[in-house]
Amino acid sequence: MLIKKTTKIAILVAVIVVILLGTILGVNYKRNLDIKNDIKAANSLITDYNKKFDKESEKDKKEKVYNDLKSDKELNDYLKKYSKNHKELKDNYNKELKSEYSWFIDCYTNKINDINNKFSETKDINSCKNYLDEFANLSNEISSDKILEKDDINSLNDKVNSSNDAINEEIKNVVNDYTNKFTEASSLDINNSSKDDLNNAVTNLNSLKDEISKLPEEYF
Repeated sequence: MLIKKTTKIAILVAVIVVILLGTILGVNYKRNLDIKNDIKAANSLITDYNKKFDKESEKDKKEKVYNDLKSDKELNDYLKKYSKNHKELKDNYNKELKSEYSWFIDCYTNKINDINNKFSETKDINSCKNYLDEFANLSNEISSDKILEKDDINSLNDKVNSSNDAINEEIKNVVNDYTNKFTEASSLDINNSSKDDLNNAVTNLNSLKDEISKLPEEYF
């Protein structure tokens, strides 16, 4: 009788152990499945933001997508919950943030390059003045940008300032060239020059006057 009773107890204990083990395994499976689904959902949100960002062509709309990505509560909850033990999720998020942020840097860099390319092709003084005006507007836009970090704003404005220096140097050279032409045309010795030389000098001075009258007054 004692053996039978012991056997029944052993069987009961074994059943309980199996049940507990099954429960534990079931709970673990459910937890792992929930984690897997959450990470999949988080990565899906990141992918959706990537598609939205690429779809937009206007800068202000891209800014909205970028800001929405950073402030998305559901996505941030996933990141807070899983970033520590699932580094690949945080890496994917940071990669997307960096990619979108880089677009704004490239946008301003391309605008700077566009103006520089125009300057390399056409360097008359009126065009140079327009380039300076364009750079002034661009610098204001860069400085007031709400996406860029301070270091990147400073770096972009340094490029603008460098371009402005090159343009101002070109304007200086043009002004000096006109000054030299004027000095040369007006330095003729009236008492010891022929009538033809005097007429040519007057003609040259009038031509210079006409050219200068078409140029920005602040440079002359």
